[in-house]
Amino acid sequence: MGFTNWTPTQHLSLITLLCHEYEEAISFYGGLLNFTIHEDSEVDSNSEEGKRFIVLTPPKLTQMMPMVGLRIVRATTRRQQKAVGNQAGDAVFLFFEVDNFDECYGKMKSCGIKFLEDKPRDEKFGKAILFQDTYGNKIDLIDRPLNRTGSLYARDTSV
Repeated sequence: MGFTNWTPTQHLSLITLLCHEYEEAISFYGGLLNFTIHEDSEVDSNSEEGKRFIVLTPPKLTQMMPMVGLRIVRATTRRQQKAVGNQAGDAVFLFFEVDNFDECYGKMKSCGIKFLEDKPRDEKFGKAILFQDTYGNKIDLIDRPLNRTGSLYARDTSV
């Protein structure tokens, strides 16, 4: 079954990132990776005190492109806590494209980001290197040349 006669405009808007504590995730993604805090508000909830709705968006996000952000969720159940740092199993969780790979890689290295490879690898599209977030989720830093338009849709070959 599909949309044979009608196809709505579609895009991903939020990806859930499970964390132990909100501030850890905000510090890594908002601080080290320079994501913008798009929203951070208390949620009225009788079941969970201190629950917040937090959305972080990539730097330099413009109104011309659909918003894709990380929704930071504090893990509260045993199942969620077990998934923190293993959101994609052994696969890459996020692909982080940058328009100045060497500068970004250098800054990330000087900030103490943990890289999983000794040096960037050369791919058809440019350079790439795997790193981890605070929890151990794998993220691929990818060169996005300025002359290319659209998304890369890089292949996750780690699994």
